[in-house]
Amino acid sequence: MVLLVALLTADAFSRALADPQRSTLGFSAISASSRTSCRTSARAASPEEEMPPVLYCKPSRDGEGVGDCPFTHYARMAMEVSNQAYQLKPTPKADKPQWLLDDHGGSMPCLAPVADGTGAVSESAKIAAVALPPTPEDEKSMSETSTLFGSIAKFIKNTDPSADEELAQGVYAALEKVESRLEVLGTPYLSGKEDPGLSDCSIATKLYVLTVAAPHFKDSFEIPIAKFPRLDEYAKRVFACDAFLKTKYPEDEMIFGWSQARSGGH
Repeated sequence: MVLLVALLTADAFSRALADPQRSTLGFSAISASSRTSCRTSARAASPEEEMPPVLYCKPSRDGEGVGDCPFTHYARMAMEVSNQAYQLKPTPKADKPQWLLDDHGGSMPCLAPVADGTGAVSESAKIAAVALPPTPEDEKSMSETSTLFGSIAKFIKNTDPSADEELAQGVYAALEKVESRLEVLGTPYLSGKEDPGLSDCSIATKLYVLTVAAPHFKDSFEIPIAKFPRLDEYAKRVFACDAFLKTKYPEDEMIFGWSQARSGGH
């Protein structure tokens, strides 16, 4: 099943993907009415222009939709912010093309400019960076908050209650780095601008996991707003972006995926 995501033209993005040197590289529920456009703009591709690249990704349990994968979410959000065109293809293991298995170990997300896999990239960070070149502030934000996802994953996957407190402190320490970075920047987004950048796509998709999966598996876990006031406002803002909302995967898929991870099956 291929879903066409119609944003900007695909030819420039495909060339940049194949040759990166050509490219410069709330904790509260958000209603649909609170979405923000993040100032993206798009135009329709002409019939003469190339078909957009295909983004192979983990499928949902029914095999039709997008499954739980923060890395796919990151890549897609970056492409959405930058209005890059792509075809979304949730791909079950049995349907993975041979080139994906041979050249990339079956790893997804994988963005393929052409059908035979030539020039394909299976690194979400590279896919995202080619689509949405990082600002200097993006790069610094990502460097200073690099421990966030690792701390979240360790905490959620842990099944030993006696270790939860220590692991939770690791999460709080990582969140403090995000809070501090927001304070230093004084801008709405970690990109250092009025609009989201690459670092925001990275952090937002990780915070999504934290705010959904952590409370589900850890009854006592909460993020104290008093301790993280800037982070709280930031999360509300970035979770309301159209680019985030259009690309996020269902919460029930996330819970299922982390359940598998906690049992050693994912």
